[in-house]
Amino acid sequence: MEDNRISNSQITGGFAYNGDKENFGSQNARLYHPRGFRAEPKTFPPSANTIGIHFAEEKVITAIATQGYDGEWVTSFNLFYTDSLGNQQSVNDIEGKLLVRKKVRIL
Repeated sequence: MEDNRISNSQITGGFAYNGDKENFGSQNARLYHPRGFRAEPKTFPPSANTIGIHFAEEKVITAIATQGYDGEWVTSFNLFYTDSLGNQQSVNDIEGKLLVRKKVRIL
């Protein structure tokens, strides 16, 4: 996403901080973007704060990078995909457990 090969029209998002989609909307969810995506912390359930990427064809995702904003950091995330019938499916590890990452690397 950082190099803009994924266009803004492919990105959908949840609720932006204070409703300010211009400064904190999902279209800003790119590494090193001067604004960045910032979710609305008061959204319930928290799972409503999602970012979606629409690909026209099947893709293999090999890495996901996140970054913080003003002392706030992503500490975990879930990864989902939509199947050919439009059903949302969780991405599971080889043991069938929900894939959740909780690794933080500070540079």
